[in-house]
Amino acid sequence: MNDSKHIVKKKSTENQGIRDIVQKIENRSLQFQTFNLHLQSDKQAIAIGK
Repeated sequence: MNDSKHIVKKKSTENQGIRDIVQKIENRSLQFQTFNLHLQSDKQAIAIGK
């Protein structure tokens, strides 16, 4: 009986780890999108400046 509780706890810890990783990936892709937006506006500014 005690073992199943331990397994459930281990599972939820693993799920939390996966969620943390997903969160990090989402944060990264947000940073990347922001970076791309900056790049595009830089390109437009350069195009206008020419």
